[in-house]
Amino acid sequence: MYRVATFHFVAPSSPLSYLCFIHLLVNSMKDFVYKSLGLLALSLSSLLLSGNIASAQQSNVQNDSAFHIGLGVSITTNVAVLGSENNRDPFSDVTLSAVNFLIPMRFSAFKIEPEIGYVSSSYSSPLYNGSGRDVTFGLLHFGSGFYYLIPVASGASVYIGPKLGIEAYNETDKATDSLFSSGIQISTDNYSRTDFFAGLVFGGEYFFSRAFSMGVEAEVEYLNYGTLTRTTTITPASPSTSQSAPSPTGHQLNTKAAAIARIYF
Repeated sequence: MYRVATFHFVAPSSPLSYLCFIHLLVNSMKDFVYKSLGLLALSLSSLLLSGNIASAQQSNVQNDSAFHIGLGVSITTNVAVLGSENNRDPFSDVTLSAVNFLIPMRFSAFKIEPEIGYVSSSYSSPLYNGSGRDVTFGLLHFGSGFYYLIPVASGASVYIGPKLGIEAYNETDKATDSLFSSGIQISTDNYSRTDFFAGLVFGGEYFFSRAFSMGVEAEVEYLNYGTLTRTTTITPASPSTSQSAPSPTGHQLNTKAAAIARIYF
């Protein structure tokens, strides 16, 4: 809504009245000019901002049919919801968060996105009554997603598709026992296993500029266990033993959520 400034002229009856009139007139004009300039600046800023946003959305990577490759980083939360109890990971009942690095490759209607990441965790129980335990756990993740892109706006799209890959699992379990006859004995068990996973991913991506986007995705993943191998070493010196743990087959169902930032070239 615009207001029209009106000024009413009343002839002064004395020099003092004339000076007061001039002072009020100048102040009124000054206030009117300042408000008009502020309204004009606000209008111009709004027009420029709208133009920049529209320009960014019209010229982003999504609206370009050419091939684009980029780099990305994701923060992924992994929650195990179902597993075969006789071969379940020792950390499968806790939530693990990992940082993955991605190489998105966009075509006009689909995207291939290899990724690699590593997550680790550990816990220790201090030496008590001659016994203690230290456990470290690591998981190397490597895979790729194959997604069909569905544009929903000039600067936004959703995608859906499978993600396939492997996870290399390792764990070191070190148990310390204080024996009165032979001193301290340390038993170290090293576990390793390579698993295969297949998941269904649904995600969304929004471009804030021509080449920078952020997004989120959700995944339901089936994890198939590989053969679990265990190597045991006892100190003082003892020959190492290596064997396949029982129940080498198993499975696990995971749900995952990720927040992702990408930049394209």
